[in-house]
Amino acid sequence: MLLASWLLLPVAVATTPVPSTPSDSPTPDAADAPPWTRPPPVDITVIDQGTRRRRLALRPRAADRWQLQVQRTASTVVDGEREESPATVIDTEVVVAAGTITVRPHTADVVGAPPEGLAAVRAAAVVLGGDAPPTAPVDPAQRQPPTSDPGALDELAAELHADLVWSLGATAVPLPTERVGPGARWSWTREEGDAGVALSQTWTATLIARTGRQAQVDVVLTGDAPDREGVSLSGGGTVWLDLTRPLARAADLALRIEIDVPQPDGQPEASAALIARVVVATREAPPPAGG
Repeated sequence: MLLASWLLLPVAVATTPVPSTPSDSPTPDAADAPPWTRPPPVDITVIDQGTRRRRLALRPRAADRWQLQVQRTASTVVDGEREESPATVIDTEVVVAAGTITVRPHTADVVGAPPEGLAAVRAAAVVLGGDAPPTAPVDPAQRQPPTSDPGALDELAAELHADLVWSLGATAVPLPTERVGPGARWSWTREEGDAGVALSQTWTATLIARTGRQAQVDVVLTGDAPDREGVSLSGGGTVWLDLTRPLARAADLALRIEIDVPQPDGQPEASAALIARVVVATREAPPPAGG
């Protein structure tokens, strides 16, 4: 999650049952997906392996479909004054087929956008590919094809595309290779940056429960900007995983960035905070029309 994403594109994701919308575009073909290089490995530190240990890794299905709704909201607090931003709702279909993962928007409710502008929301699709099935939930910020250029999209599609990348990445929990069980704890760091500001994030996960291919993980975020004083990151929540799917099955996260804003000489320093809530849920998609 980049600084610009926090300041300009905070995302809340909420999936509720949405009307079935048959795809009017073909199932993605691996030959159509631009190549991407493997993401840099995440350095995971296992703090406690827990009890009843076994391997915790994805085994994704070769073909799958489900519905996902993404809702973007923002709440800013400046010197105690809170302001809520309007929500943006994006209904998508997730398709896993032929070695690719496609998150394809089919409808959107965007405050301030003309209705005719929403006809092109499919251009905001996030397409992920690779030379091997993922073993942990996919973070689009790391696994997107480098040739996917959001700059080629119009302003609305680019915003929707950024929302999808941000929201899916917020719930991507790397999994340890060691055998772990309930009570296990592990941590990892992410060094990201935007607009010339580097962000250092430390995430800690706790495996709360596992039943079959379902797992519940609590996460806590702390962080700062090493090269800029007065910036802090915090938050956390719960992520539910289906180990047969490359995206989180459900999640409920609250994430916050606080910034001290320098003022002219003689004036007290101002503070600002941006709060984003990420809530994810999925439902099964019906069979394709005619299939």
